[in-house]
Amino acid sequence: MLVSLLSCGPSLCAFDDARRGDLVIGVNGAACRHACDWWSIGDDQTILRHSLDADEPVVGRPHVSTMSPSMHRIKESYPAVHANRDWITWEQLRDSVSAPQSGWDQWSAPAALVLAVHLGATTIAVFGVDMIGSADFAGRDHKRFNEHRWVRERRSWDSALTLCGAAGVTVHRSPLSEEVAT
Repeated sequence: MLVSLLSCGPSLCAFDDARRGDLVIGVNGAACRHACDWWSIGDDQTILRHSLDADEPVVGRPHVSTMSPSMHRIKESYPAVHANRDWITWEQLRDSVSAPQSGWDQWSAPAALVLAVHLGATTIAVFGVDMIGSADFAGRDHKRFNEHRWVRERRSWDSALTLCGAAGVTVHRSPLSEEVAT
């Protein structure tokens, strides 16, 4: 099964909705640009911002993969946001795919790789996981997108890639992602 994993880096622009694969997992704000089946997003404040904010709403009503505390805060405080969606926590993913806590569960993009394994992916096509620079897919600069973050997130990403390899899942990053990251 082909899973397209969409994140917020500039190479997201290379994604073609017409060739989306069997499932699409959007990471953070990428789910505001493309319709996704699943949304990998770590913190409840960002879930709420994109679920309730008319300026940059999530497209459709994807299922959600997040940290357990975030899911519980949403469920308790915003039942309408929680309703009519499947939710899986990163802790449940860890148990489901026998994934040791090795850092993949610290960031939304690596957690999306593990979600794809859980969902039965055989191949994952990755767009927007560039981990360089401060701009997102729309050209907006973000202070939190910096080299210090990218060093930590690359370690987490590599941990998730190891898990994918052990599960026999092939991961392809978009050509632009590879170009941007080198």
